[in-house]
Amino acid sequence: MNKRAIPGTISDELGIDPELSVQDRLDALDAAGFIDHPPKGSKAMPTYRQYLDSSPGMTLQDIWAYQPHTKGVLWRTDDCIDQDVRWLLKQGDPERLGYPTQKPVGLLRRIVESSSDPGDVVLDPFCGCGTTVHAAQLLKRRWIGIDITIHAISLIEDRLRAAFGPAVRFVTRGVPTSIEEAEALANRNKFQFQSWAVYRLGGAPEDEARKGADRGVDGRLYFRLKDRDPFRQIIISVKGGKLKATDVRDLRGTAERERADMGVLVSLQEPTRQMRAEAATAGFLDSAWESIPAFNW
Repeated sequence: MNKRAIPGTISDELGIDPELSVQDRLDALDAAGFIDHPPKGSKAMPTYRQYLDSSPGMTLQDIWAYQPHTKGVLWRTDDCIDQDVRWLLKQGDPERLGYPTQKPVGLLRRIVESSSDPGDVVLDPFCGCGTTVHAAQLLKRRWIGIDITIHAISLIEDRLRAAFGPAVRFVTRGVPTSIEEAEALANRNKFQFQSWAVYRLGGAPEDEARKGADRGVDGRLYFRLKDRDPFRQIIISVKGGKLKATDVRDLRGTAERERADMGVLVSLQEPTRQMRAEAATAGFLDSAWESIPAFNW
């Protein structure tokens, strides 16, 4: 057997003297459990035994594809091959946030981890539901996420707080924090203003694909009068422009049509006396709430 046939890395790790004869080095490897002998009577040659903890393994490939039915083949785990980048299930996946192009966080985690170091800045200029910034936060990177929609920003804020709790710190810019900024958003994009106002109330905006014919409903909010009672509905109408005298009357009609228990009108302008009078005649909903949280800036 040639000297070059002796695995030098393993010999070095075991502290085997490189000046020993080939036979002595082979005996030392055998004593350390690195040689498998064939059964008696076999004409096969002894072979080296490789241990995963002392093997460099295989370089990460450039094709990442989840391989079902490979459970148990990976060392020290019951996961399947590339299970962390498994595509999200269409229904029932705990990662799903309702975003149509959402990617698994395991995929972005691999990309961020292989292309940056802790403390680096990760930029995602079209961050959608925030999978990239989620992965960056997990891996202790600083990050900047940019998106054009209020929906995406609100979704990311909720996602980060749910994943990391109150300890997570970030600054949101471009979202109104004053009346003047709210007016600017309403003038720039009325649909984004409507979504922002609905989110501020804790509601869910209507699907933006239906915005052209929202029929007076910009968002919905659900509540219970008592624990375990059926959910009741509040419809939300947002007006960023000039109010009309009939806006409250129209809201009452929409609430009746939608079988909602309450209607909320959000406006940048102060309601007129006539609108207040119209609202006063709509009646009241008796509830067990002692107080309602104030909406402030």
